[in-house]
Amino acid sequence: MDASEASRLKAHLDEAIKQLSAAIAVASEVGSAAEVLSIKRSLGDLIARVDALLVGKIYSEHPDLDDLRGK
Repeated sequence: MDASEASRLKAHLDEAIKQLSAAIAVASEVGSAAEVLSIKRSLGDLIARVDALLVGKIYSEHPDLDDLRGK
């Protein structure tokens, strides 16, 4: 994937992570404590997988797209 394609994909993945993070806040308002914990854990797992498997691959191929690099 070229840098332009990687940048476009990263933007979508960043938005997906942002939306999943927002869903964690919503999860705090539903159901029992056990249900909330289960939902939060599942959403956290999804965020971690998107970051590690997809965003990490983009950064390894295009380190210049890493917003936190060098900070």
